[in-house]
Amino acid sequence: MWPAGTAAILAGSLWLLLVQLRPMRDDRLTMMAFALVWLRFALAALGPTALQTQIAGQSLMALGTLLAVGAVTLLAPLGLFRSERAAPIYAIALLGIAGSVLSGSAGALPSYVTLWALFAVLALLLERAYALHGPPAVLRGLLALFALPLAMQALSMVAGQPKIGPDGSYSYIGGYGHESVFAIVALGGLVVAALYPWPTRRHGWAAVALAIAALLFANYRTMLLAALPVVLAFAIFDGRAGHGRWLRRLLWVALLSVLVLPLVMPQTLVERFTEIGVLVRDLDRFLKPPETFTAADKDVLSARVYIWTSYAAAIGQADLPRLLLGHGPEALAPGMQVHPHNEYLRVTYQHGLLGAAALFGFLFALAIAAARAAHRRAGIVTSAGVAAVLVASTGTSLFDRPEGMIVLAILTATAWSVTAARRAPRPVLRPTA
Repeated sequence: MWPAGTAAILAGSLWLLLVQLRPMRDDRLTMMAFALVWLRFALAALGPTALQTQIAGQSLMALGTLLAVGAVTLLAPLGLFRSERAAPIYAIALLGIAGSVLSGSAGALPSYVTLWALFAVLALLLERAYALHGPPAVLRGLLALFALPLAMQALSMVAGQPKIGPDGSYSYIGGYGHESVFAIVALGGLVVAALYPWPTRRHGWAAVALAIAALLFANYRTMLLAALPVVLAFAIFDGRAGHGRWLRRLLWVALLSVLVLPLVMPQTLVERFTEIGVLVRDLDRFLKPPETFTAADKDVLSARVYIWTSYAAAIGQADLPRLLLGHGPEALAPGMQVHPHNEYLRVTYQHGLLGAAALFGFLFALAIAAARAAHRRAGIVTSAGVAAVLVASTGTSLFDRPEGMIVLAILTATAWSVTAARRAPRPVLRPTA
């Protein structure tokens, strides 16, 4: 059932995407942007098959992503990359390359450069698509893209094939290898659903509810918390369209969440949220060197606090060059076998204070600019999406995997689009056959 279901979903999602892109079919560059995202989602949906199939020493997923990003980057006209908007992206990437050379970790550069090339080319192509075809058309195409992972999640539920965690918890994530990866994609789908100008409120709330349900069944606590700013922004503007009754609607949403979520969430997820209360209540218990943590201390938040403390200590012990430029992509703190599950710590450790300041400064500037955009609804929802990414960064990694960079590119392109009215007009590359 699983192989046949996966094949049917891949074929159906491709057909759905092509239907939505039909008005843009003569625009080669826009078609390439959507094809790039679809291919990555499709490879991830193949699960172990894409990870275990080796070609030239690389998995099918890694090689397919590398070739697709390389092809789109090379086929895009050089003028696309001259946009002044992309200057901060290039600066952040160059800081990471400098840190890699300094630390002698050049072996990690191909995957690092691929990620940032994916981010840059996709953000620029989507911004161009917004300018040429308008937000509704682009957002319809993005909704079609996110239908693929959601359909794969539904398949895992129908087939009774959850991923079972070490604590016995169930996560329905389709063929996606880890619940965090699927949850990042579902968060991106939530942002797109909240941005789209639905014909009725019923349609809008149904789409947002579907994305929230996907996050719930993915059973990933961090992304549920990260979704709150987006749901809040969507609720406010839905209510504003209803003659100022947004506060009443928002209170109803909050009340229903308090009453219903504990009933529908898996018990293990409820227990995980209680650990946050333990951390807040006994914060002083964890403010100590990592080597003094007891077994009980390490168990809190799935050992995240212990991991965070270990990386914070390693950052504090770094010499000045590595403190500024980091230890290089994919570097792990001494004694650690896993990444820090926190982007603020990971980026600071791997890319230094300069890299962290550049990346998170770019995100904060993006959120502020979007919030001040003339198009209030799109701007505020986009700003809330960036806020969601910043919240998610406290408990997982986003910027070291293609799915996270895809979501970030969508947010970046949307922010650039909604703030375009504040800037002087600039030449737009015309579609090519």
